[in-house]
Amino acid sequence: MNSKEDAYAVALKLLENKDTEMEGVTALKNAAEEGDTRAMCEYGLLFNTPGAPVTQNPNEAFQWYLKSAEYGDDRGQFYVGLSYYEGKIVEQDHASALKWFTLSAEKGYAIAQHYLGHMYYHGNGVPQDEREAIRWFKLSVDRECNEARVALGDIYSNPKNKEVNYDLAFKLYSSAMAAKYPIAYYKVG
Repeated sequence: MNSKEDAYAVALKLLENKDTEMEGVTALKNAAEEGDTRAMCEYGLLFNTPGAPVTQNPNEAFQWYLKSAEYGDDRGQFYVGLSYYEGKIVEQDHASALKWFTLSAEKGYAIAQHYLGHMYYHGNGVPQDEREAIRWFKLSVDRECNEARVALGDIYSNPKNKEVNYDLAFKLYSSAMAAKYPIAYYKVG
């Protein structure tokens, strides 16, 4: 482990305990300011997580996500994309969401792959393309993403879609159930 990894790991460990969480916040901020992109993203998440030991400030969160993303961090790229997709922190902009989700997804970040699949399936900011959606969902499923398992299961179980395969849908839902993903139980029921 190098010193950046050590500082980040120490900060996360300190954040786990109520008695040391403020030390963890300081350690995480220091690691972020020293250029650790994971720490930048994690520090940003504190400002957008109810109950975190900092005053909630979504704009501050976004600035840290963006800094992390611009340095190439896949999680930071995802959270910038999510911010644009949802339009809660910044104005909704599907083209920007697509850009940042794609950067993150191409690095293998599973939830970004899921969101890209969702964008293509529903035509949010891109032409609707079921085949492209399925491609991204499958990549996300390969990385154990339960959201993608359910989304792909929905596609395979919908008789209106070209790719109907009830057996495969059941397998996808079952694997999400095995991971205790609640929505999958509903889908099977």
